[in-house]
Amino acid sequence: MRSCMPIAIGVWLGVGLLSAHAQTKEPSKAELAAARDHYKKAVSAEKKEKYDEAVSEYILAYDITKDAKLFYQIAKANDRGGQSARALVYYRRYLAETKVSEAGRKEVEARIAEISAAEAKASPVGADKSPAGRPGAEKSAKSVPPARALPKFGDDDTGSAGAQGDAGAGLGEAPPPFLAPEKSWKRTAGWISIGVAGAFLTSAAVMATSAQSREDDLNRLLFVPPNTLPPVYQGSVRTRYEDAVSDGKRFNDLTIYSLVGAGASVAFAVLFFTLDDTPTVEKTAATSTVTPFVGADQAGFSAAFRF
Repeated sequence: MRSCMPIAIGVWLGVGLLSAHAQTKEPSKAELAAARDHYKKAVSAEKKEKYDEAVSEYILAYDITKDAKLFYQIAKANDRGGQSARALVYYRRYLAETKVSEAGRKEVEARIAEISAAEAKASPVGADKSPAGRPGAEKSAKSVPPARALPKFGDDDTGSAGAQGDAGAGLGEAPPPFLAPEKSWKRTAGWISIGVAGAFLTSAAVMATSAQSREDDLNRLLFVPPNTLPPVYQGSVRTRYEDAVSDGKRFNDLTIYSLVGAGASVAFAVLFFTLDDTPTVEKTAATSTVTPFVGADQAGFSAAFRF
């Protein structure tokens, strides 16, 4: 028997670890996509004032993600649908289980106080206070002040996952993480290409400035004041002249190479952003414009792109 004890303990520990792993397992990409779909349906139902349907969809999203921020949406949909007792439960869970900003907490606590005060006024002393069975429940629901349009997640009505509407979580609260679009290596490569293009353009500007400086040096060497003999092309004069010409040519070549590199980087950025298939609310087609220009003493091109 004693020899079996370590084995039994090991089995129980293994079962416990597997159980803990199963409970903390992160949702798969397919599950997160399903959660985003439920969330969008909930927002759409809420806009159509189908609050029971919205509550059901929000709860389905929570069942997948276990994200406590969704308690706010569940509470608000219940609140607007006249289910004030249920709304109180989820408002309180939201405050208890989520890290909320001070402004957001005050906003939700104010709504809790409004609902509680209205229910206390409508319910007789000593009456059954269960949500469904207490006397005056219908009167209480009617006497609760309408839910205000509380602030939304972030500042964009569309949100990260599409048509988010006013389903936010208090003042300045970030949206639930599962609403964020998945990262794409193509989008990352596009941003890297933009950075490389910026580096090339900066290098081109520095090289062009250096080339211009060497041209100014040549002009000073070739300048002959009135009534003065030109310098003899030998010795230090010859060395300075040839160095300025050589440096100017080298800087000019580097400027051209940098501009070509910038153009290629912009082209790659447009390509990566065009091929990027990350789901967004409204995908804007990537476009680019390259305009050549020729001046009195310089030539090049300007590039503009949007995505």
